[in-house]
Amino acid sequence: MNPNMNRERMNQNQMLEWIMMLHLCSFDMQLYLDTHPTDQNAIDYFNQCNELLRSAKKTYEASYGPFTADAGVPYGDRFSWVDVPMPWEGGNNSCGCMKRG
Repeated sequence: MNPNMNRERMNQNQMLEWIMMLHLCSFDMQLYLDTHPTDQNAIDYFNQCNELLRSAKKTYEASYGPFTADAGVPYGDRFSWVDVPMPWEGGNNSCGCMKRG
């Protein structure tokens, strides 16, 4: 994993892919740590993955809005999560599984 990836130069799809990779890394390390809870190298790597994931989500949200509806972004008088197209409405979806043909 390259923690020095230039997130400022990534487009929205690249940011989503980076976030998905980091999420997989974090989840994978969590599963490993379930059975190896004292592996200090794994704990350090898990912490690194989570810090990069937190940072990537923050960068994404600064450019494209909330990553998830419960991202901790306070809503005022409007639930703005619904203001962007959902993937099934032709919105961004980096995996391509819901793109219109």
